[in-house]
Amino acid sequence: MANVLDVARTAGDVTLINTVPSAINALIDMDGVPETVRVVNLAGEALKRSLVERIFAATRVGKVCNLYGPSEATTYSTWQEMKAEDAYAVHIGGPIANTQIYVLDR
Repeated sequence: MANVLDVARTAGDVTLINTVPSAINALIDMDGVPETVRVVNLAGEALKRSLVERIFAATRVGKVCNLYGPSEATTYSTWQEMKAEDAYAVHIGGPIANTQIYVLDR
């Protein structure tokens, strides 16, 4: 049985991966990120600098987006774009267009 990315590779060029940090880490371990991927969206777990740096070093990805939202809503509320030339951003970003966020404490 083929894995999902093997099937996707034969179906056309994969340019975006939308997943959790632990899954992209596993994909990198198995050399499973297609060369055509340019953007990786990550959410659902804390994103560490070391993983962002690993993505840029081990793949041809040019942009990683750290997405954040309340788990009970399964939607994104904030985002932070990180380009390969700029590297890691140490925050969850700003509100998605046409929304507001309120940060209550650290």
